[in-house]
Amino acid sequence: MVYYTAIPLLLLLFRGTHSAVASSSSDSDDFALPASVEANVPINFDTLIKAGGDLDFTTLESQLQGGDPESISKQCQSISIIVAKFCMLKNTENVVQQALDAGCYKALQLIAWIIGSVHEIKANTRHLIPQMVKSSKALQYLLHVGYDQIPRPCLYIKNDLPAVYSNYAYWLAKRNCLSLLQEMLKENPNFNRNYAWFRKSAIKGGSLDVLEWLYKMKKIKLVPAELVCLVVKKGDLKTIKWIIEKFGHCINWDHVLRQSYSSCRSRKTIRYIQKNTSAILPDHYIPSFLAAKGNLPELQATIASSRSTFSWKKVANAAAEAGHTNILDWVYQTSCTLPSSKAVEQASRNY
Repeated sequence: MVYYTAIPLLLLLFRGTHSAVASSSSDSDDFALPASVEANVPINFDTLIKAGGDLDFTTLESQLQGGDPESISKQCQSISIIVAKFCMLKNTENVVQQALDAGCYKALQLIAWIIGSVHEIKANTRHLIPQMVKSSKALQYLLHVGYDQIPRPCLYIKNDLPAVYSNYAYWLAKRNCLSLLQEMLKENPNFNRNYAWFRKSAIKGGSLDVLEWLYKMKKIKLVPAELVCLVVKKGDLKTIKWIIEKFGHCINWDHVLRQSYSSCRSRKTIRYIQKNTSAILPDHYIPSFLAAKGNLPELQATIASSRSTFSWKKVANAAAEAGHTNILDWVYQTSCTLPSSKAVEQASRNY
């Protein structure tokens, strides 16, 4: 950790270091850039210094060379004035959070080096869902600061660099982590790629990026009816839209509707299927849908003329979940049927 008393010394170090680097004749190993960094586009130290001093993380990110902590720390040593700037900050946590929110992970590594230990940094990462993590290096940093939405064993060190563990391939597919999944597959060319399992995991999780990737590679040629029914029951409207767009012509939607009705979640997707396919809603589901719509006169007329068997319990549940107390009163007066506790609980979450 660098302390306030070190600031004048660091400024002096910066002056000597900056000129040494500019002339490429520095004799100090501590301030020499790694060969991998020197081989890249020359670093614009004036831009780096200004970006660091202004806490301009986006510019700082674009100017830093390489991606490993060692090269970042070497560059940090070479521009010590940034160290001085950070030492004068009273609240480093706010700085860390700003860089984290901007996705500037190289800058975060630099900050971590300055502060002294990455484990001392605290940052709010709850807003970062797994699919927002785009690389193993980003995941490595996030895990260091307490990120817990991706399991820690998902990452391991290979040849001194972070890598994604192949055992988490289907976990990543289910959570739409396409970037991490593709990185893992690239690093493991011999991985047994069971695309049927990728498809199943992605459909269960509603992972549209992964589904689109599989579709473009021609690894999805159909979606089994049981998976379509699962999506309908979950009320995953986005995935149903994608399935209809890509495979709507080869799915027996009448069969899907017969197998999928369960609750208010499935009614939402079933209504969309009705509007966008030739599927016909089974007669015994109609009373429940009318109860959910809150149309009591039409519901009464339909039940009076119905020749099919329907469930009063499902009608009561539909009315409860949709908050139609007038229909609940009529159902109870007519059939002495009350909604289930699960339907009442769902209603409390809806309103």
